[in-house]
Amino acid sequence: MQTLMAVDLGVKTGLAVYTSDGDLINYKSRNYGNARRLKKAIYQILREQENLKFLYLEGGGKLDKFWVKQADKLGITTKQIHAETWRKKLFPKGQADYHSKPVKALAEKQAKEILKAHAFPIPENLNKDVSEAILIGLYGCLDQGWITK
Repeated sequence: MQTLMAVDLGVKTGLAVYTSDGDLINYKSRNYGNARRLKKAIYQILREQENLKFLYLEGGGKLDKFWVKQADKLGITTKQIHAETWRKKLFPKGQADYHSKPVKALAEKQAKEILKAHAFPIPENLNKDVSEAILIGLYGCLDQGWITK
């Protein structure tokens, strides 16, 4: 069974992993403190995940090249997307404005619904990075045709 990893890029990053059945199997947030520490960790992060075929990256800047380079070494297909891409697909029409504060609350709410649906304990508060990684991963599953909305 193939897997897909979603990453909300940053030194403080959110990660979510889904199976080709559309099941969320892991999620976490980690603050690496600086780009050097993150760069050193990426290869191991990717290698730890069994049958990883797709890596969805949301964001840009100088950090994306570290992820892409390591994914290429491991034969993982990388897709870079913008927040607007997954938000337009997952949020109700008119609620995908990147600069609106309600977008962050909506992302957390939808991520908690996904956690509940996959029998994960629901934390009181999810940080923005992991909430968005969960939703980026859901978008990736839709994009790959693994699930339908």
